Amino acid sequence: MRFSAVPLLCGCLLGCAAAPSPLPNPAPVATPVPLASIPPGISGLDLEGFDRSVRPVDDLYRFVTGGWQARTPIPDDRANWGTIAMLTARAQQDLHALVEELAARPQALGSNARRIADFYASFMDEGRVRSGGLAPLAGERARIRALRQPSDLAAWLGSAQKLGFTAGLDGTRVGMDAPLDYSVEADLRDSAHYIGYLGQAGLTLPDRDSYLSSAASQRAQRRALRRYAERLLAAAHEPGARLKAGRVLALETQLARAQWSPVRMRDPLATYHRMNLRELERVAPGFPWGRFFAAAGAPDAVVIVAEPDYLRAVARLARRVPIQEWRAWLTFKLLDGYAYALPPPFEDLAFDFHSGTLLGVAQPAPRWQRAIEALDLQLGEALGEEYVARHFSAEAKSRARTLIDNVLRAYDAALDGVDWMSPATRAEARRKLAQIRVKVGYPDHWQELDVEISPTDLVGNLLRLAALHQSRATARAGGPVDRDEWIIHPQTVNAYYYPPGNEIVFPAAILQPPFFDSRADDAANYGAIGGAIGHEISHAFDNRGRKYDGAGNLRDWWTAGDAARFDARAARLVAQYSACRLPDGLKVNGELTLGENLGDLSGLSVAWKAWRLALGGRRSPVLDGFTGEQRFFIAWAQAWRFEIREPALREWLAVNPHSPPEFRVNTVVSNLDAFYDAFGVQPGDGMFRAPEDRVKIW
Repeated sequence: MRFSAVPLLCGCLLGCAAAPSPLPNPAPVATPVPLASIPPGISGLDLEGFDRSVRPVDDLYRFVTGGWQARTPIPDDRANWGTIAMLTARAQQDLHALVEELAARPQALGSNARRIADFYASFMDEGRVRSGGLAPLAGERARIRALRQPSDLAAWLGSAQKLGFTAGLDGTRVGMDAPLDYSVEADLRDSAHYIGYLGQAGLTLPDRDSYLSSAASQRAQRRALRRYAERLLAAAHEPGARLKAGRVLALETQLARAQWSPVRMRDPLATYHRMNLRELERVAPGFPWGRFFAAAGAPDAVVIVAEPDYLRAVARLARRVPIQEWRAWLTFKLLDGYAYALPPPFEDLAFDFHSGTLLGVAQPAPRWQRAIEALDLQLGEALGEEYVARHFSAEAKSRARTLIDNVLRAYDAALDGVDWMSPATRAEARRKLAQIRVKVGYPDHWQELDVEISPTDLVGNLLRLAALHQSRATARAGGPVDRDEWIIHPQTVNAYYYPPGNEIVFPAAILQPPFFDSRADDAANYGAIGGAIGHEISHAFDNRGRKYDGAGNLRDWWTAGDAARFDARAARLVAQYSACRLPDGLKVNGELTLGENLGDLSGLSVAWKAWRLALGGRRSPVLDGFTGEQRFFIAWAQAWRFEIREPALREWLAVNPHSPPEFRVNTVVSNLDAFYDAFGVQPGDGMFRAPEDRVKIW
């Protein structure tokens, strides 16, 4: 699995406001509805997870999570462990139970329930997978061996789009990963219509620096990639596997030199270049783009090119790199992309490299869990329909929607106090806020499927599903955008803001403790899921989201003065996070993580305002020895319990736009005056930041 080149999502969860002064008069804003009828005395806090040897005024994150960390090892089959991972594991267990239930009785032919059961059976039939060997990929391997010239290569790279597809919030590429990625999404300048996007892809290591850096850890990654390629090709009985492995690394290094950095990729203006076929041929000459698009089954009238100079480099490499070197690399990428569905040694080699070497994972997950993960990627919406029928009620959806509405109202009220925003920009911001679409729990309409799923042909199922996903995407280019579509599935533990849709989305699986507990006092819910809701809303107004208007189109609606004042404050936040240090000299990239840091800072600040408005002037009770003000911040920290292996942390810091959770807690709250008031933080305390150094956005 790899990452798509097209930066579509402004922010996701997994991936400062003005100081709280006397509460604003809520009269201009609709009165917030209470979250729920909360039974008294339920704080929503896990007191056993605390480390009482640490003072919250010195390190809130360790105070709240230290006890849990001390007694909770990372499972051997995981790269990290924490709240998100635990909720995901719970969802996987729920999915496993429902899939076993579907598989235990006959299902109607052509039904989604039958497709789910048959796919699961094909994955779990390990004996058949072993006996099948590489036969399911024989046709694609033969096509690679038949490549003779650059025009053949262009056609094959186009057809390779049907061997993989983009899934998930982060643009994960499932299956075959070619050097060019063609996808179809909403046009960032005409959000009512779909258009094709063409951009960089194809690297096996985490990012371009893994190939170019002289750091010892990244040199070791390159050696490991070469060994992995040699062993994978040798297992497939490819002649000259050692020589071909060297070609794999050499070609990927050339691709890496031309690729853009993760920071540069996050700029939607820099990655938007609308081109027709003639313009593309002029920008990246010598490559038969017409053959590429024809083989991909894609209309070639117009595309959005993300990185023109990268396409120029690919066109040049297609002409200059001998075709036998391309054949070696493409064979490796095919085997690598489908190794998880092949017998040992392919599956074992892929695990040892991707999970063991790159992430530090000690052992693979049980086969049932890998089957559920594959089902979730391939048939996620069908699986989601079954999941919500069992695990998410209409009442829970209604309660969550009430909380979201309250946070939206608080944002509207907070706009009046944003001192760096001019009246003209504030009016536009209020219009955009009013246009935000809210999706909670699950889609209103479920997609229909038309694909053959066999209980005895795992790789065939994957190939047919990849072709289905890609053909669906290419068929809608130029057509109207489906505003009801979800990018992730109800069983996904995450949330997101999607700029072209100007929408926030909260799947069912994240609307559970410790993020959301309908039995708990409001303070904990607003501090946890309220902060997450505020995080997603804030992406509409952060360093990337502000470049889109209320209709979801790329349009800078800020005045130059407002932009300058915002950027000055954002630069101070970049400096704060760039100063965050971890063991072994590792540090946070404040530029890469800026958007998500803004989301945390603004989101938690406005969630605080929403909670205060929801109180309606009442005092919050003291529960479990903590005031409501303290429980609000403790709940935010509790939601971000987290541990990670050192190799996985290195990859996280290189490519993940989110800061590590300890900084998502401590750095955020150290900028909020309300935190100082809640805990009595004073100069000399570890969490103290001088008032003039606190960054305030909302």
